[in-house]
Amino acid sequence: MLIMPHVHSQYSDGLITDGDLEKALGVPADEIVPIFMDHGMVYEAVRRHLGDFRRHPFIASEIYLRPRGGDRKHSHLSLIAYRPEGVRNLFRLIGNPPTLEELLSSDLSGLLVGSGCMSSPFYGGIREDPERIPLIREEIERTGAVFFVEAFPWDNRQFISAARKHARVLLSSDLHVLDDDFDAYQVMLLMRPDEGRRSSPLHPLKGGKGFAGKMAGARPYLTRLPAAGQLREMNGWLVEFCAFRERQTTSSRHWWSGCAARPPGNPPG
Repeated sequence: MLIMPHVHSQYSDGLITDGDLEKALGVPADEIVPIFMDHGMVYEAVRRHLGDFRRHPFIASEIYLRPRGGDRKHSHLSLIAYRPEGVRNLFRLIGNPPTLEELLSSDLSGLLVGSGCMSSPFYGGIREDPERIPLIREEIERTGAVFFVEAFPWDNRQFISAARKHARVLLSSDLHVLDDDFDAYQVMLLMRPDEGRRSSPLHPLKGGKGFAGKMAGARPYLTRLPAAGQLREMNGWLVEFCAFRERQTTSSRHWWSGCAARPPGNPPG
């Protein structure tokens, strides 16, 4: 099993589809467990879970955190639901994005909470000083969640080694598009209107000329992929959180179906 976290689909600002990871990693598709973390939504994660809950045991999202005070820039955080109450809490946070303070004072049981990408409130601080990780972990796990440090292909070995002394580390990708498909990705972004989107900084569908230009500048970051061997070595611990999938029956195969929760809003057309 090769667990590939933090993948973006066309439902937010990505273009990863079936077969892309198999092609990029050189590993048969049935050995890969991709975890889709679209911005502020779970449609791709739920669609895949409903299609094959054993291969896609998690429901995950890169949720938005509401800006604080006069700050207009929103931030992101990586959440993975591994129990029914986690799905319920994830849907609640997507439907009503919290501030960081509100998040830390809410119930996050059933969730794995990651330190996040460059737009996370924790990203820069823990790379500047990994000794901050125990304090962040304590704050997160006080809510009932399980904390992990999210590492990326561009992180150096020194940071990863230091982080592993204080918390679980998950090697992520934040993969939006494969390099061979980048031209098609740019066209997709340009076709999305951004009129009206600017009035809502929490809108998950990103597009327009300005955003396409920004993504073009970030091309190496958007298309970088961890090595399959690194994913196997670093992400094996996540298996313990999806062991429940083997206990499912055909009559109750969707482990979150009884949690009285549903994805907020409607999927984009």
